[in-house]
Formats: sequence, structure tokens, C-alpha cells
Amino acid sequence: MATKRDEFDPPQKLLAAVVEQIAIPTLSEVAKEIGVRCMASVHVCVRDDRKHKLNIDGPAVSSDAVDENTEVRLRFRRTYRDDRVLFAMDTQHADVWRESGFSGVWLHGDVNPSDSDTTCRIRGKTICYNQGWHNW
Repeated sequence: MATKRDEFDPPQKLLAAVVEQIAIPTLSEVAKEIGVRCMASVHVCVRDDRKHKLNIDGPAVSSDAVDENTEVRLRFRRTYRDDRVLFAMDTQHADVWRESGFSGVWLHGDVNPSDSDTTCRIRGKTICYNQGWHNW
């Protein structure tokens, strides 16, 4: 079982796969339901450290600064298998999102990285109302 000491800062290709395959579609779906545009900052957390990596502007990754209304925190853990990485994504949203009571999304899954194709899967997803940050 992967533990906190197995957390790591992923290579750009792995981070990009999770953001493009999981974060953007999930946030876009919720933003559409609520009627807001998602402007997010994405951070990777390794134990107690949190580092800003990139921004999301609607349906795309952006290197430009955004007037964020969402913070995304991603955690990655190695497993005993070289072909599998675990991830968790937690989001918190600004007041414009919270008017409906919605506070964020917490999900976890796994990534099967390879040289040719990186596949990400959601294993569990919770839409949160009036809650704070989660951990694993």
C-alpha cells in the first residue's frame, strides 16, 4: 500500500496527462452545471509542500496568470508496480461557485504511464458541499 513517504513531484508528462484527462473534464462539467467559467491554479502537493505548476483557463492549460476562482491540489504516489501511479485531486472554489452550496470535488485514481500512451482512471469521485480540504 502506498503511503505518504511515497509521494513525489511527477514529471511534466504525467502531470499533463492527469490535468488534461481528469482535471479539465471534471471541472468543466461542474462549471457548466453551475454556470461559471473555471479559472484554476494547479498545485502539486508532496507531503507538506505545495508548489504551483500551471493554470487552467476554461477548457485549456495556460501558462499565463489567471484570475482564479478555483484551486486544484494534486498528490501523486508511487506504488510497488513501476507501471502504476496513484493520484488524488482536491479542489476548493471561490464564492461564485459556493452560492449553490458546492465547495469542491475530491477524487482519486491511478495512472498507467508508458512511453507511447498515458492512461488515467478515476477510481472514486465525490462532489462536496460546504466542506474543506481533504487528504488521501
